[in-house]
Amino acid sequence: MLKNKAGKSHHILIMIYIGVPIYALLISFTSYMSMIFFETIIARYVIVILVAWLVLVYVISLTRRLNKSYSGFSRRLASFYLWFISFILIVLLAITPIFSEFALGFGHALNAPCINASEELNSDGSYNLPKMTKSIEGVLGSKNANHPARGDFVSPILNFKYRECIYGTFYNSVGEPEEITTHTDNIQLSLDKKEMEFHKKNKGTKVVVTGYFSRSNNANHTTHPFFFIVDDIRKVE
Repeated sequence: MLKNKAGKSHHILIMIYIGVPIYALLISFTSYMSMIFFETIIARYVIVILVAWLVLVYVISLTRRLNKSYSGFSRRLASFYLWFISFILIVLLAITPIFSEFALGFGHALNAPCINASEELNSDGSYNLPKMTKSIEGVLGSKNANHPARGDFVSPILNFKYRECIYGTFYNSVGEPEEITTHTDNIQLSLDKKEMEFHKKNKGTKVVVTGYFSRSNNANHTTHPFFFIVDDIRKVE
């Protein structure tokens, strides 16, 4: 075992040069994995702050032991190495919530099927609403918009957790089909009076809405090329 001038073993230096990078990798990995299970960015940053605080406490404690046992170049080099690794670790922790959100969103984009918003017609040309009915999940929100005649207004929307692919076959006025695909973070909701009251009381709440998609084609519509006509709305249990 290596000795310093006082004859003490160099276990602190070994802990710093070998142990600290290993601890840093373990902390980074476990922090990233734990954040996958938390839905909100606030909860993820709470984890970051807690872990960063524990890292600082540990580093300060190790620095004090280093200062008591060593002097000169050995102490300065070990202190610089220790704090440099700790700085890199805290930076990695700070960007982990953003990286984890990006990774989850990218995974969702790769694996989640597109939402089929197609119009389904009966033999007489009327809509087959049972076949068109879908249930989608998101958070209630609103979007400011402007109508050329009515002026500013607020449109109810559903915010998706991740950017969604929506596609469908729609028919124009002469019955010709048209394929439309889009990627969007939110979609306008068409609500009746009772559903609008629910929206006002529960904005920011995760809900499931049931209904069907329709083409957005006038100034009342705030998300293009689709909006969603709601038949039922309820909170996610």
